[in-house]
Amino acid sequence: MYVSSPQRHIRLGHLPEGPDNTLWKVAVHASPFGPPHWMATFDTPTPTELVAAFTTALASSYTKGSDTYLSGTAHPVDHALRPLTRAGWKRTDTRAATVCTAPDQLAGLTYSRRLPDS
Repeated sequence: MYVSSPQRHIRLGHLPEGPDNTLWKVAVHASPFGPPHWMATFDTPTPTELVAAFTTALASSYTKGSDTYLSGTAHPVDHALRPLTRAGWKRTDTRAATVCTAPDQLAGLTYSRRLPDS
């Protein structure tokens, strides 16, 4: 399944038979035909409620204008990860990525600093 915003700046794909463990992929493009500006993926163990909350927040942001859903210096990763660290998640930073792990180690989040291949 594949859906996109009217101008094709946001694309959401449900990939149950993909080549890896990725079940949902969300890509945000500054230009409808350019490479992704940022991307979020959710693998098969991700609770549906988390994917729904993420896409609902993205759709809400989209309706407020393009500057709100595109990443940049106005939206640092520290701000996005603050709710997790406040909830006791362990944060590990490397040159390539930031990894957050839940206190019970049953959930995790990886923020990669590199864009995926186009």
